[in-house]
Amino acid sequence: MPAEVIKNRVKVIISYMEIYNEQINDLLDPSKKNLEIREDRTKKEISVEGLTKVEVKTPEQVMAYLS
Repeated sequence: MPAEVIKNRVKVIISYMEIYNEQINDLLDPSKKNLEIREDRTKKEISVEGLTKVEVKTPEQVMAYLS
């Protein structure tokens, strides 16, 4: 393929969490329990501190993490 066709790339990063009884648990790393929600007002972002994030390249990788 010509170089100009391949200039747009996408990076997919997943995380998987459970919110139950007001507790947030990381389902990709079960040792991380009762995580905290953080707000960065300068970036206008809300995130979960310590939540595992994994880069995936195929739909099969996503399904493997979810199972």
